[in-house]
Amino acid sequence: MPVPAGAEGAFALAGYFHGTFAFGATSTTVTGRGAFLAIFDPTGQGHAFVAVRGNSGTARGVAIDGAGRVVVVGENKGGGEPTFGGVPFQSSLGMSSGFIAKTDADGRVAWVKGIVGVAGDAYARRVAIDGSRRVAITGSFNGLLDLGAGIRLAGAGGSSFVLSLDP
Repeated sequence: MPVPAGAEGAFALAGYFHGTFAFGATSTTVTGRGAFLAIFDPTGQGHAFVAVRGNSGTARGVAIDGAGRVVVVGENKGGGEPTFGGVPFQSSLGMSSGFIAKTDADGRVAWVKGIVGVAGDAYARRVAIDGSRRVAITGSFNGLLDLGAGIRLAGAGGSSFVLSLDP
């Protein structure tokens, strides 16, 4: 995954870990797999760490805007009560559900949303932020998915989606 950088040189990394993950003085432990977001200042010093806690999380894409706000996307498998930085988001029981989360420039969670298949899996794969701070997300799903414009039925073998969010 590319390492995105903000206008001032801050950058962010996202991925997943097993067991315990330490970031500076902060550490977190998960059973199974947990997704993470780490934000660094322009000198390479870590200044924020956020973990997705759930049954099996993976961060797939990350973007940072010119003001240092970060958006991360990924998925959580198996439902439960997943959280991103302590903020809960919707997930489907027994299926994979995507998530989209945004932080402020200090790494505090601004919001998090689940992308939940009505019947089937949903995955958020990549994210980009344009100069007007609009967010574009790509992903895939099988079964049924409703992103707010009505239910869509995936084709044989699954389908893709592009979701655009205003700042």
